[in-house]
Amino acid sequence: MPEAAVTRQAHRRDFVVVSTTQFFLAFALNFMLVFLPFYVHRISTLEEAATLRWLGLIMGAAPAMATFGSTFWGRLTDRFGPKGLFERGMLSHAVLVILMGFATDLRLLFAIRVVQGFFGGISTIGL
Repeated sequence: MPEAAVTRQAHRRDFVVVSTTQFFLAFALNFMLVFLPFYVHRISTLEEAATLRWLGLIMGAAPAMATFGSTFWGRLTDRFGPKGLFERGMLSHAVLVILMGFATDLRLLFAIRVVQGFFGGISTIGL
């Protein structure tokens, strides 16, 4: 097999793996958002109006921080390469989602979502 065909095959395989991984990462994070309001309501000790304000902050924290995190992770990707950073980003997402399950306070959940948003900028590397 010519070297160009092998290289093309390797690129195609890498593309399929990264695309599939990116799909499942986005699916998992967005699927989790469906249950987040119920979780916030369950752990909240505040009245309904205050709980709804916290819910808005918690839901919006990750996308807002991903705005800033994306540029940071983009610079790191240019410097160190995308593969290792993408793997570390996926690991950080997994750890943070697990930590969210143990959060017993809205402030802690908000802080975890802020960190998750900052590390959420890493998921754009897969695009």
